[in-house]
Formats: sequence, C-alpha cells, structure tokens
Amino acid sequence: MFKSSLIKMLRSLNPKEFREFGELVSSPFFNKSESTLKLYSYLKKYYPDFKQEDINKEKVFGIIFEKAEYNDGFMRSLIFNLAGLAEEYFKQVNLKSNSAGSGLLLLEELNRRKLEKEFNKNLTDAGKSIEKLKNKKNEYYYYKFLYQQILNSYINWSRFRNKNLKDNYDPELAKENKYLSEFMLIKTLSNYRNFIAKLENTQAEYKSGFLDDLINYILDNPDEFKEAPSVMLHVNEILLLRTKNEKYYTILKDLLLKGTGNRDERYSLLNILQAYCIYKVYSGISRYSEERFLLYRSAIENNFYSGSEDIYFDPLLFPNIVLSALKLGEYKWAEEFINKFKNELPPDEKDVVTGYLEARLNFDSGKYTKAAEIIEAIKNTRHLQYKVIIRNLTLLLYLELGKFDKAESLYNSYRQFLSKNEKQFSPQRYTRFTGFMKHYLTLLKIYSGESKTLMEIENLRKELENNTNVVEWDWLVKKTAELKK
Repeated sequence: MFKSSLIKMLRSLNPKEFREFGELVSSPFFNKSESTLKLYSYLKKYYPDFKQEDINKEKVFGIIFEKAEYNDGFMRSLIFNLAGLAEEYFKQVNLKSNSAGSGLLLLEELNRRKLEKEFNKNLTDAGKSIEKLKNKKNEYYYYKFLYQQILNSYINWSRFRNKNLKDNYDPELAKENKYLSEFMLIKTLSNYRNFIAKLENTQAEYKSGFLDDLINYILDNPDEFKEAPSVMLHVNEILLLRTKNEKYYTILKDLLLKGTGNRDERYSLLNILQAYCIYKVYSGISRYSEERFLLYRSAIENNFYSGSEDIYFDPLLFPNIVLSALKLGEYKWAEEFINKFKNELPPDEKDVVTGYLEARLNFDSGKYTKAAEIIEAIKNTRHLQYKVIIRNLTLLLYLELGKFDKAESLYNSYRQFLSKNEKQFSPQRYTRFTGFMKHYLTLLKIYSGESKTLMEIENLRKELENNTNVVEWDWLVKKTAELKK
C-alpha cells in the first residue's frame, strides 16, 4: 500500500486536472523518467478511488515491470518522483490562475536577460493585471511594490547603459517605497487586529512594541492614508477591540453596511463587530442581541459570511448565527438557515454541529426528552467550543427532566474539565463558564430538594441581576423566577 502523500494529492484533482497532470508527466521538459510515466498510467486506471488492494506497492511493481524482482527502494523513488511532479503541477495551476504574479515573473526574467523591447511590451499588460486586484487591498499594494521594484531596476540599468545620469530617478524610488510601506502597514495592522481579536477567546501574550506609536501617528495624520482606506479600517478595528468604545462600533458598522472593503475585509469586520455585540450582551445591554442577529443576517444576504478562500462554512460561526436567531425567537429563520447551509459545513464536523443545533431547537421548544436523546447521541466532539456548549446544554436538560443524579455527575466532571483547560480560554470566557457552574449548582441543590430556602432563591436572583456575564444567563433567570413562584 502507498504510504505517502501522493494518493492524497491525486485525489484532490478533478478529472480535468488529472488529465492535465498526465500531460505534465508526459512532457520531457518536466519528466524524463519512463518508469515514472508508467506509474502514472497505472494509477490512472484506479482514479479517483485508489482502493488499497489496487495500489499495493508489490502488485503495482509487478504489473509495471512484469518479471523484474521487486525493489522497494526503486519503488519508493518512483512514488517520490511522481509526488514531486504533482507538486510541480500545483505550482503551474497557481501560476496560471495568478495573472498578476505570472506577469511579474515574466517581467523579472525579461529584465534579467536585458530583452528591453519585450520588457516594455509586457509592462503595460502586467500593470493592467495588477490594477484588477485593486479591491484586494493588501495583494494590490504588494504587487504594485514588486512591479515598481522591477521597473526601477530596469530604469536604473537603462540610465547607466545610456549614460543618462541626470534624469530625475527620485519619483520612481518614492513610488516603490510608497507601495512597500502601504503593503507593510496594512499587513502589520491586520495581523495586530487578528491577534487582539484572538484574545477575546483565548489566553496569549503579545508585545505591541512600536505599533501603539504607529497607530497614534496614523490617527494624528489621517490625510496621509486617504489612498489606503484599509489602514484606517484596521486602526478603527483595533481601537474597538482594545477600548470597547461604542463610537468605533458605530463607525465600523456603517462601513460594513455600506459595503466598504473586499469580501475578506467585510468577513473579518463582521467577526469583530459581533464580538463587540457579545461583550455588550454579557454587560447587560440586551438590545445588542438584536444588533448581532441583524449583522449576521446582513452577512448571509450579502455573501460575506465566509472568506474568499474558505472551502467550508466556519463550524464555530455557524452555531453562533443560529443561537443569535433563537435568542430573538426567530425559529423559522434559524431552521431555514440550517437547512440551506448545513451542507457547506466541514464533512467531519457536520454531524456534531447539526446535532447540537437540532438538540437546541428541541430544547427551546420544550421538547426536553427529544433534545436529550439527540445531545447524548453526539460522539467524537473534538473542538473545545463544542465540548463546552454540549455540556452546558446537557446540564440544562438534566435539570429540566429531573435527572438530578446525572446532573450532579456531569457537573463534577465538567468542573474538572474546565479547571484542566483554563488556559485554553480567555479570562472573561472562563469567568462566564465558572459563573454558570456556580449558579447551576445552587439551582440543582434547590430543585433536587437538597436545599430550599427563600433566602437562597432571593440571593441567587440578586446575584444574577447584578452579574450578566454568565453563559445561559436567560435560562438561569427563568429557573430562578420559577422557584420564587
């Protein structure tokens, strides 16, 4: 059996690509090994399944080389060579799909060979290909920088060749520096923003260094960055994440709804805005639940619920969208969303995501027994987020169904799980989980009859009233109100 990445790479090819790959393997320019071509021809018969019994190394060797004695080293070498050609094919595919990048590579080679006429002939086409990327801000400035760098190299050589050293070369150098600085600014601020956003959910350390001074400079000199709107976009995102000031939320929400930026920028901005909404909801400002849902709905309607390079729907974003709808009683919308987009989830996570949401829908409809059956049937939960939310929902169900022994057992194991994984959560998230566990235990003791006094119920009510930074807060308040009655 082939124990290499070769089969994985071949399976990733669609039929048209597989045929093209065969053409590459057949080309003497890329491959001069007849044996490697024979290996491709054999594997072609079994594409795309490549069943184990068909690709056993000894069997393949025997068919390709007939009566020759099996040589494992030689067979491994053939597999290695064909895998290398697959990688070469991937390079060619990428190059063909990237007209800006391939145009620059051609210019660079023409310039290196001092083919001046051909260089100037292709210069305009390369520039036009780059201008098509203007909506992809960071790529655009990166390629503009490379274009200007190659052009400056040509101009400098041309000046020396013609002994024309009096020409003003400074403006061209200034352009090169301008595009480079804009690319670096956007990339640096984007990375900084991503890191701060990550701190909303996990613990990490990061020294901002000169970045704070850089942000202050940009704020003091906004006119310098009018031609690079992504710079101001990222600065406002960073300020919202750091300060939680509503004025930045208003600025950014307005930019989002106006369609500012490309799809990737809008998708990233969506996640930052909804994180702010979560922060406000846990701070006790309930109107941000509706804000969050409206942001999600706009993302679905305008197709920026995922990045341009994403193959699947983010399995963490997916339930957040559904839960935000359920919180507002938008049950029909939630069900329609699940049915429409569930097949866009990663195949290996689809069952967990849809299973949890089906259980949640039944729970919110009061069908506790059905919800418990579904949630208990979910297996192979790998992501930490789902390990948490599935346990939370199961605890709610056990109390609603009066399964107090099961609830106590799960509570104890869950508490140990949280303690063991504390560093996997941001401090604010960990506080939300532990707060829930504290109040849940109080409810469990009262509902199970272990403890039941009016003072305990009133204390629980006051604690929840004064602290909304708790997961499943609405349910805790509801169950406490039922006890008071």
